[in-house]
Amino acid sequence: GGVVQTKQGNTLSGVNVELVGNPLVHVVSDGSGSFSLSGLPYKNQYAIRMTLNGYVPTYTRNFYFTGNNTSPIPYVMYTAADLASWSILAGKGAIAGRAVDNSNTTVNIGGVVVTARSALHPGTYYTVTYVNDSGNLGGTATFTNGRYIVLNVDDGDAVTLTATKEWWGFLSRTCNTHGDSVSNVVMLGETVPALPSYTATPIYHPVPQNGAAFG
Repeated sequence: GGVVQTKQGNTLSGVNVELVGNPLVHVVSDGSGSFSLSGLPYKNQYAIRMTLNGYVPTYTRNFYFTGNNTSPIPYVMYTAADLASWSILAGKGAIAGRAVDNSNTTVNIGGVVVTARSALHPGTYYTVTYVNDSGNLGGTATFTNGRYIVLNVDDGDAVTLTATKEWWGFLSRTCNTHGDSVSNVVMLGETVPALPSYTATPIYHPVPQNGAAFG
């Protein structure tokens, strides 16, 4: 389950939420933007598609269902104008998400570098950009809002996302990409304990004086 909203944080009701590959498994988000989808394939990989008039289709990353999977942050739906502002070409898609603290998902993580590796084109990485609070794209790592966008992904690709930051560890994620659509992928991070520091203690060895010998 989860909540669907706009990029401004307004909840979206009436969103059709369906299992990719089986639209008979579906539900509609309620007045608070919330949904709970039942009938998911147990112990099988799946993804969810969200559609609403005025917005481009939105997909989740690939999940492996073993219980109650609830998104740690809301899903965000974007418009065709948003894709145009990101210079997304016709027939191409995007991946948009945030880097957040796994122990408190309301906390975004700045300074995270995200990479996006293509399976359709082995050895190829897609361009990743970052979004500041004014909505401008650029930078070399996430700003304090944690937002990133992968640009112009190919329809039908399987993209593996990784994230790095010093003293942080992140789970890698995989999503199937779609043209003229956006995939929402959250990068969950946890702090890595620093290694303990040690102070070296010098060891002194006596030196024989005036030809004397120890023994």
